[in-house]
Amino acid sequence: MNVKNKRQPLLYIHQPDLSFPQTSMQTTFSSKQAVVEEEEKAAAQLNIDEMAEKAEASAIEEIAKDEVIEEKKAEEIQNKADLASYGTEAKVQEVISEFEKVQNNERKGLQRIKKFKEMNKLERIDYLLHFPKQLPPVPCVFISEGEEVRGFIVSSENDEIKVRTLDGNIQTIDLQLLKTIKMIGFR
Repeated sequence: MNVKNKRQPLLYIHQPDLSFPQTSMQTTFSSKQAVVEEEEKAAAQLNIDEMAEKAEASAIEEIAKDEVIEEKKAEEIQNKADLASYGTEAKVQEVISEFEKVQNNERKGLQRIKKFKEMNKLERIDYLLHFPKQLPPVPCVFISEGEEVRGFIVSSENDEIKVRTLDGNIQTIDLQLLKTIKMIGFR
């Protein structure tokens, strides 16, 4: 009963025996837009490759410049060390300490940034104060001995930090009383 059979009309109207004409339908097509899109993709890929090569070349040039600058600094320090060898022992120690400071400053740029959870209290404050300006400030919970304050760090002066709470008020927290800082993020 589910299968319906095609029945002849109940009124017997004369139906002509015509064969249906064969139509030649188009089965595939191509458009200029598809070709243009493929060409644009290929051109974009070439542009990306060229930009990557340029960026890589500029990075190599910067590294080479940095190496030249480091060599010049090392030569200057070496010259200072040579001049200091004629002077007193204190001058030699000063030049050596200056050289070590330069080396330490260069190494600092290559160190990885700690995770926020691994930082101590002062490092967290410094991180939040120097948070990238392109990003919105991250709301945090500032836990002190007496209270928890939720908000954004505004500034740090002497032994106090100023926090703008989520309702817009500015609250001052003493660093001695501050136990920890936790990021709560956006909800």
